[in-house]
Formats: sequence, C-alpha cells, structure tokens
Amino acid sequence: PHPAGLKGPWRFEREDLAWLRSSAHLGISQFVGQVTLRVDAVMIRLLLSREAAGIYGAARTLAAAPRVLENALLLALTPKQGKAAKRGGSELWSLTGRILGWVIALTALEIVILGVFAPYLVLGIYGPEYQESILPMRLLLFALPLTGSAVILRSAAYCADRAPAVTRVALVVGAVNVIGNAALIPFFGLY
Repeated sequence: PHPAGLKGPWRFEREDLAWLRSSAHLGISQFVGQVTLRVDAVMIRLLLSREAAGIYGAARTLAAAPRVLENALLLALTPKQGKAAKRGGSELWSLTGRILGWVIALTALEIVILGVFAPYLVLGIYGPEYQESILPMRLLLFALPLTGSAVILRSAAYCADRAPAVTRVALVVGAVNVIGNAALIPFFGLY
C-alpha cells in the first residue's frame, strides 16, 4: 500500500512551486559553496604554478579534515533546529547560539591540536617534499571557526525558511572569494 501522494505517475502541481524554489536555492548555494571551496587551488595553479597548487592542496586537505566533525554535528543538530524553528524563531536562534558556542570551542581546540601536529601530519602523509605545506595548513586552520559557524548558521537559516537569503550570501561570498584570490594571489602567493 502506498500513501495517497505516491500513487500513480507524478504530475507537477501548483503546490510544488514552493518546494521547487526552496530546492533551487539549496542547490545554488551548495554549488556556490563547493566552487568556493575549490577555486583557491585552481587560481593558485593559474596564477602561480602547478607546484604551488600541490603544496596548497596538501595544506587544504589536512586543514579541512575537521569538516567531517562539522558535518556530523550538522547531521545530529539539524533535526533539533527544525523542531526549535516550529516552536518559534527565538527558540531556534537561542539553540543556534548555544550550538555556535560549542562549535567555536571545538574548532579552537582543533586549531591548537592540528597546529601543533601539522609538521607530523604533513611529513607523515605527504613526505618531506611537501614541507612547504606546513605554514599554509596552519594558516588555513584559522578558517575552521568560520566554516563551522557557517554550517550551523546556514542550517538555522534553512529551518527558518530563509533559503533565498542563504543563496544571496553564498553568491556574495563566492564572488568575494574569486575577486580576492585574483587580487591577492599575485602579491602574496600561496599565503
């Protein structure tokens, strides 16, 4: 037995427009987010060299490892944010504020631990030819509180039906990232 909405062929109906709009916003912001995460290495390759892109890629891969924790946290907490949103915006933002406190504390700990162990990680995983990745990795670690907070805030914004705002922010951040890379990589190189 199928629920009434799943019987027979699906036909587009007027009620589907809201879902389609929300899905489009989610898709656009996720696509822009993925491009933003990867454009740095591409621009370093284009503006500097293949070697610099390799050094940066190793640093970025190791510095981004804690994103696994961010994503696990997101999977665990999004349902709680959704329930809080149904009870009211103030409850959602109160919960989100508490979550952000934990995220910032966790990412600060990650910065310290990974910063201390950066030489061992880089040399142990990539070898001595990637020794130049140590400083870029340490610098990239300081983005962890921002990326961790962004994940939680984006989730809260979706729960609060603010998908268009998330899309606009993602587009602005993506554009600033590309323009900033184009302007700063020639002067500061890999850093």
